[in-house]
Amino acid sequence: MCKKLVCLVSVVLVLGLVVDASAVLKKGPYLLWPGTNTEMTVLWQLNSTTTCTLEWGLNTNYSTGSVQTSEYGGDNQHKYTISGLSPGTKYFYRVTAGAEQPTGSFRAAPSSSATAVKFLAYGDTRTNPDKHDLVAEEVVNTYQADSSYQTMVLFTGDYTSSHSETAWTNEFFPTSYTNIRELQANLPIQGALGNHELFWSPGGYKTESNMTIPPKYFPFPFEAWSYWSFDYGPALIIIADQYAVGTYPNNTIGSTQLAWIENELSTSNREWKFIVLHEPGYGGGQSSENSEVMNYIQPLCEEYGVDIVFAGHHHHYARCVKNGIKHMTLGGGGAPLSGPEQKPGVEYREMTYHFAKIEIDGTTLNFEARKPDGSLIDSFSLYHAVDNDPPTPDPMTWATVPYSTGATSIAMVATTASDSSGVEYFFNCVGGGHDSIWQDQTSYEDTALDPKTYCYEVKARDKSPAQNETGVSSAELATTDALTT
Repeated sequence: MCKKLVCLVSVVLVLGLVVDASAVLKKGPYLLWPGTNTEMTVLWQLNSTTTCTLEWGLNTNYSTGSVQTSEYGGDNQHKYTISGLSPGTKYFYRVTAGAEQPTGSFRAAPSSSATAVKFLAYGDTRTNPDKHDLVAEEVVNTYQADSSYQTMVLFTGDYTSSHSETAWTNEFFPTSYTNIRELQANLPIQGALGNHELFWSPGGYKTESNMTIPPKYFPFPFEAWSYWSFDYGPALIIIADQYAVGTYPNNTIGSTQLAWIENELSTSNREWKFIVLHEPGYGGGQSSENSEVMNYIQPLCEEYGVDIVFAGHHHHYARCVKNGIKHMTLGGGGAPLSGPEQKPGVEYREMTYHFAKIEIDGTTLNFEARKPDGSLIDSFSLYHAVDNDPPTPDPMTWATVPYSTGATSIAMVATTASDSSGVEYFFNCVGGGHDSIWQDQTSYEDTALDPKTYCYEVKARDKSPAQNETGVSSAELATTDALTT
C-alpha cells in the first residue's frame, strides 16, 4: 500500500500537478462573456490550491475540448476562456476540482448579422440572498422553458451590500442557494458597477482606484475603469460607470467616458441601442434621480437613438419615459424593497421583486417584467420604422473613375456614401474582369487582368436588415497599360 502511494505521488510530481482531493468550491463555476461571439469565460474559486480540469462540448460527452487550469492571483481562483465557438450554438461544460465535478452550459453569443435575440435583465441583489434565490429560480425556469433565453443577463449593479469578501461570498456567491448557483453556471452576467460595490463598512466609500473586489470576480475587458461596450446580435450595449471620478456620493461619469459613450453611439450601426448603469435619471425613486443621466446621458440618447436605459439603485420596478427614451428601474433582485413614487414620466411602478425579459425580432422589441412566481408585472413593445431608404448618393457616383495602375491592374474609388445604418460597396466589372465582394472600403483594385479595356460600375447598400441598395453608377472604361517588350 505504501509503495502504491509513493508511486502515485511520484506521478503527480512528474506531471507537475497539484491535486488536493479535499478541495471545495467556494464560488462558481460561473460565466463571463468577454465580448467576442466565439468565446466564453468560465470562472471558479476553491478553498485550497489544486489543479483543475475544464472540459466542454456540444453535449455532455464534453468531447470538443479539455484543458488543465492552475490558479491565478492569490486567492485560489481559476478561469479559462473557451475559444473557437460557433455563434448561437449551445455548449456544455464540466469542471473537475478535487472530488467535485460541477457542470453547466451556455449559448455562444449570436452572429453579428443576427436580427433576432432574447436576453434577461435585473439588478440590486444585495443583502438578501434568499430573495435573490427566488428571482433566480424564475430566471432559470424561463430559459429552461425557452432555450433562446439562455443568452445573457444585463445586471444593473449592487451585487452586494459592501466591498468585502464576506459580502461577495455570502450574498452573491452563496453556495447554499441552488437557484443562484444554477443561474450563474448557465448565464453570463454582464453588469454595471453599483454604489455598494464601493462601500467599505465602517470606513465609508472607496474611490474606484482603490476598489479591488468587483474586478477580481468580474474581469471584464473594460475600456477604462468599469465601463465598456459590446455588440450582441442586432444590439449595441454600453455598460456605463457612474463612479469613475471622485468619491461617492460626489462621483462623476467624467468627460473622458462621456466622449467615449458618444463615440460608441455615433459609430454603431446596430438596430437597437441600450445603456446599462446603476443610478437612474428618471424613475420613481424616493430620493432624487441622477443629474448626470439627466444632463449628459439623456441628450446623447436622444441624439443617437438609444432605445432603453437600464438602471437599478431604487429597490422596486418602474417604467419611465423621457422624450421617447425608456428608462427602466430594475432594482428588485433581492435587496430590501422600497416604494416607488409617481413622478413625471413614470408610466408604471410597483414595489416587488422582479426580473425582465427582452425579445428583439427585427424592428420590434417586446419587454416583460415578471415576478418570482412568474406572473406578469408590466409589458410594452417598441417599434422601429422599417428602413426602406438606400444610402446617398443614389444612384451611386465615382470619386475617381477607373484608371490603369499597370499592365494587369485597374483601380477605382467610389464616392463615400451616407446612411445611418452604415454602408458597404460593390464594384462590378461588366464582362471579363473581376467583381469585388461587398466591402466597407470605397476603393477597389482589379488585378491579374489581361491587357485590354474593361468596363466598371459601382453601387452601395446600407447595413440595415433590409440592405437597401442604390442604383448603379455610370459605366466607366479603363484600359490596362500596354505590356513592355
